[in-house]
Amino acid sequence: MEPSLLGKIESAFRYNDTAWHNVFLTLVYLLAGIVVVVALIPLVRPLFGTPDEGRPRRHPLRSFALRSIGGLILLAFPLAPFLVLSVILQGAGERARRLESARL
Repeated sequence: MEPSLLGKIESAFRYNDTAWHNVFLTLVYLLAGIVVVVALIPLVRPLFGTPDEGRPRRHPLRSFALRSIGGLILLAFPLAPFLVLSVILQGAGERARRLESARL
Protein backbone atom coordinates (compact mmCIF):
# COMPACT_ATOMS: atom_id res chain seq x y z
CA MET A 1 0.00 0.00 0.00
CA GLU A 2 1.38 3.38 -1.00
CA PRO A 3 1.60 5.97 1.81
CA SER A 4 -0.52 9.10 1.68
CA LEU A 5 0.86 12.51 0.78
CA LEU A 6 1.15 13.41 4.47
CA GLY A 7 3.03 10.17 5.12
CA LYS A 8 5.43 10.95 2.27
CA ILE A 9 6.02 14.46 3.63
CA GLU A 10 6.69 13.07 7.11
CA SER A 11 9.17 10.53 5.76
CA ALA A 12 10.88 13.31 3.73
CA PHE A 13 12.00 14.88 7.01
CA ARG A 14 13.67 11.66 8.20
CA TYR A 15 17.13 10.52 7.27
CA ASN A 16 17.21 7.44 5.03
CA ASP A 17 19.69 5.46 2.92
CA THR A 18 19.81 7.94 0.02
CA ALA A 19 22.85 10.21 0.13
CA TRP A 20 21.40 13.17 -1.82
CA HIS A 21 18.35 13.20 0.44
CA ASN A 22 20.42 13.23 3.61
CA VAL A 23 22.66 16.04 2.33
CA PHE A 24 19.75 18.26 1.35
CA LEU A 25 17.86 17.44 4.56
CA THR A 26 20.91 18.50 6.57
CA LEU A 27 21.07 21.76 4.61
CA VAL A 28 17.37 22.41 5.23
CA TYR A 29 17.82 21.77 8.97
CA LEU A 30 20.89 24.05 9.00
CA LEU A 31 18.99 26.86 7.25
CA ALA A 32 16.06 26.43 9.65
CA GLY A 33 18.46 26.72 12.60
CA ILE A 34 19.98 29.89 11.17
CA VAL A 35 16.51 31.38 10.70
CA VAL A 36 15.62 30.61 14.32
CA VAL A 37 18.85 32.15 15.66
CA VAL A 38 18.48 35.30 13.55
CA ALA A 39 14.83 35.65 14.60
CA LEU A 40 15.72 35.34 18.30
CA ILE A 41 18.39 38.08 18.22
CA PRO A 42 15.91 40.96 18.88
CA LEU A 43 14.55 39.14 21.93
CA VAL A 44 17.99 38.42 23.43
CA ARG A 45 19.72 41.74 22.63
CA PRO A 46 17.81 43.82 25.26
CA LEU A 47 18.99 41.42 27.97
CA PHE A 48 22.62 42.32 27.35
CA GLY A 49 22.23 45.97 26.36
CA THR A 50 23.72 47.55 23.28
CA PRO A 51 26.32 50.30 22.89
CA ASP A 52 23.99 52.41 20.69
CA GLU A 53 21.44 53.28 23.39
CA GLY A 54 20.63 56.72 21.89
CA ARG A 55 19.16 55.25 18.72
CA PRO A 56 15.35 54.75 18.54
CA ARG A 57 14.50 51.06 18.51
CA ARG A 58 11.58 48.91 17.51
CA HIS A 59 9.74 46.79 20.01
CA PRO A 60 11.57 43.42 20.32
CA LEU A 61 8.45 41.38 19.58
CA ARG A 62 7.82 43.34 16.40
CA SER A 63 11.39 42.78 15.26
CA PHE A 64 11.08 39.09 16.15
CA ALA A 65 7.87 38.77 14.12
CA LEU A 66 9.32 40.57 11.10
CA ARG A 67 12.50 38.49 11.13
CA SER A 68 10.51 35.27 11.59
CA ILE A 69 8.24 36.02 8.65
CA GLY A 70 11.18 37.04 6.47
CA GLY A 71 13.10 33.94 7.47
CA LEU A 72 10.18 31.66 6.69
CA ILE A 73 9.79 33.27 3.28
CA LEU A 74 13.50 32.77 2.56
CA LEU A 75 13.33 29.21 3.90
CA ALA A 76 10.44 28.39 1.56
CA PHE A 77 12.69 28.64 -1.51
CA PRO A 78 14.98 25.69 -0.65
CA LEU A 79 12.26 23.80 1.24
CA ALA A 80 9.71 23.66 -1.60
CA PRO A 81 12.00 21.98 -4.18
CA PHE A 82 13.30 19.63 -1.48
CA LEU A 83 9.79 18.47 -0.61
CA VAL A 84 8.68 18.18 -4.23
CA LEU A 85 11.72 16.14 -5.20
CA SER A 86 11.55 13.97 -2.08
CA VAL A 87 7.88 13.12 -2.50
CA ILE A 88 8.15 12.48 -6.25
CA LEU A 89 11.34 10.44 -6.06
CA GLN A 90 10.12 8.50 -3.04
CA GLY A 91 7.02 7.44 -4.98
CA ALA A 92 9.13 6.48 -8.00
CA GLY A 93 11.50 4.48 -5.81
CA GLU A 94 8.66 2.56 -4.19
CA ARG A 95 7.16 1.72 -7.59
CA ALA A 96 10.53 0.50 -8.86
CA ARG A 97 10.96 -1.72 -5.79
CA ARG A 98 7.47 -3.17 -6.29
CA LEU A 99 8.16 -3.90 -9.95
CA GLU A 100 11.48 -5.52 -9.08
CA SER A 101 9.93 -7.70 -6.39
CA ALA A 102 7.10 -8.68 -8.77
CA ARG A 103 9.64 -9.88 -11.36
CA LEU A 104 11.33 -12.16 -8.84
